Amino acid sequence: MPKATNLVPSFACPLMLFVTGVLFAAVAFGTTYLGQACYHHNYSKCGNAIRILTVSLVVVSYSAFVGGGYHAYKIIRAVQP
Repeated sequence: MPKATNLVPSFACPLMLFVTGVLFAAVAFGTTYLGQACYHHNYSKCGNAIRILTVSLVVVSYSAFVGGGYHAYKIIRAVQP
């Protein structure tokens, strides 16, 4: 049974996954406006490419969040009262 203070460095990976998820979500939020601007100016190919990029960023963002949550859960479960 590890002590809680020994587990603090173990939270670096989950925290990095959470931060990465937030970064990708913020970039995806911005690309939605860029994609709409492409569609507005009748650049359909560009708009479609940015739409695919946006969906991919959202999937990566969700995956990073789930991965960070799972790793944090495993670390917290290692600490037993």
